[in-house]
Amino acid sequence: MTRETIKSFNNESDIPQTDGDGIDLQKVPDTKLLTLRPEVEPGGAGREMPLIRLLQWFMDKNRNGIVDPAEYQAAQDKFTSNLNKIACIGIQHKDQVENEDLEWLATRGVPEMANPIEFERNIFTIEDGGICNLIAVEDGRLIKKTRLRNTGRYTASPIRWHDQGYVISNAGEWSILTATDGRLTTLATGDLEERVFATPAPTDLGMLIRTEKSLRLYGE
Repeated sequence: MTRETIKSFNNESDIPQTDGDGIDLQKVPDTKLLTLRPEVEPGGAGREMPLIRLLQWFMDKNRNGIVDPAEYQAAQDKFTSNLNKIACIGIQHKDQVENEDLEWLATRGVPEMANPIEFERNIFTIEDGGICNLIAVEDGRLIKKTRLRNTGRYTASPIRWHDQGYVISNAGEWSILTATDGRLTTLATGDLEERVFATPAPTDLGMLIRTEKSLRLYGE
């Protein structure tokens, strides 16, 4: 969960505040939306969800049609603490690793779905909305944040191929990047014109990409 989602959840204009009797779900209009991913363009898939679904599925635990103050507070606490995280663990550790055993823990620049990769001695991530990040390997510090022209959601993880970074959005829009001296540069962009959710696979013959309707091989 991103910081932006938590801000939206805590925004009084989105979430009706409880009184002594709680929130009557029958009084919440079906048309009221909660912004889950403000980094996704307006109208984009996954940006919003009906508020009534959040209240029914995640807050009304006893299913009585009322979100009481205790249920509301419990959900708010869970949302606030449930940030996306990335951590560095020393290879000398075995078995269960506790927070105090971590080399570092970071929450900035951490995507919801796509996995990070090593890129030019840093950690590279792609977040929804086409937000690219470089994170320092040694301490988890956010070095660079930039936004691609190709926005939308990103489920497929980025890959590194021939010293370049490749990212593909759920809409099938792709970007090729380089990282030099802590700077990200877009070399090329394009559109596969089909949705993509799976991470591409580099092979000896080229890059293998599974779209929603086809399996494609692109040469070097």
